Amino acid sequence: MLLSARVRNVNLLISALAACLALHAGFCARVRAAESVPSVAVISHITGLNASDRAMTRGLNTILTFKLESAPGVRVVPDTEIDAAGNTVDTAGIWAASDKAVRLTADALAADMLILGRHRTRNGTVAAEFKVCTAGGKVSCRTVAESAAANSASAMQKNITAAAAGAVDQDLAKAVRGMPFTNSSRALDAFFQGVDLLARGKSADAFKSLQKASAADAAFRDLWYFMGKYYASREFNYDKAISYLNKTITRYPKDPAAHFWLGFAYYLQGATMPAIRAFETTVSLKPAAYDAYVYLAMLNKDLGEYQKVETYYRRALEYTPGNAAAWYNLAGIQAQMNKPQDAVASLRRALTLNCGVFLDIARTDGDFARIRKNAAFANLLQEFSKKCGKK
Repeated sequence: MLLSARVRNVNLLISALAACLALHAGFCARVRAAESVPSVAVISHITGLNASDRAMTRGLNTILTFKLESAPGVRVVPDTEIDAAGNTVDTAGIWAASDKAVRLTADALAADMLILGRHRTRNGTVAAEFKVCTAGGKVSCRTVAESAAANSASAMQKNITAAAAGAVDQDLAKAVRGMPFTNSSRALDAFFQGVDLLARGKSADAFKSLQKASAADAAFRDLWYFMGKYYASREFNYDKAISYLNKTITRYPKDPAAHFWLGFAYYLQGATMPAIRAFETTVSLKPAAYDAYVYLAMLNKDLGEYQKVETYYRRALEYTPGNAAAWYNLAGIQAQMNKPQDAVASLRRALTLNCGVFLDIARTDGDFARIRKNAAFANLLQEFSKKCGKK
């Protein structure tokens, strides 16, 4: 795959529908169905907050997101996908536990669970409140509240992020508590301001605040990780992304999220083997990191390692069996390996999950050239043409 094509594919990830049509960007065409690993979206509810509480809410929810990204057994919806969903994310409706608002947002983000957070400081105490909603089957919402003293930065972060993580799974709360947090209130406040300013489009002032955070705590994991992820996913500045992520990994070598975004930056840079090594490290540290398996599949396809491609898609599907795009891409590689029976079975899974997207693509996709005259393949397309109402 050419570097320009990689950048184009990543830009398409900003739009979930476009990414589905791009197809070999791969993992974004998700269907919320029987996933072994829950997909969680962390969203900030800032309506009615003063400037200080708004910044704290965005900053604390960012840290919560980062902790879940490094935790086992959960996938976090990227902030780029949340931004791309735009007005579909009705925070007021979710806060009011509206079935419609929760379901629309969960469907738009392909999320099993929404965590909507709002935090306030009063008399030296941080009062955190989360609306935690599940959308698998009947919509269900509950409120999780936690309070913590503002003067102990590390304990405050641990208590609040663990309370939200525990709403997903109690084991996650324990994992989150064991992760690194800054103990510098000055660094934390500057980080909150930087995150908030960036969200409001004031990048010059934001980076001044983030520099203050760095000066206050040179070992601030969430700051280095934030910068690496920001440059990888927002600016596509590979050199800066790699520098910040390597700084994170040097201090925290068993951080799977940092290895994942390092692999992502190398992938965009066109550095195939470093990207593969980073993603392999990711899945060794967090076996449920199914996005990393998909990148490993794409990278090995570039190398012509089709057996590895098949293996990595199968590994991804162990953790996300409702991922229509992964089934489709698995079918495509099996067709190229001249495994018509396996290809037809995998394509059937993809079409069952999302024939609206994948049926038309399958009709002309060159990946199926070797089996296009196969009777089972032809019959499958005809069968789903009737089911999908397409000619």
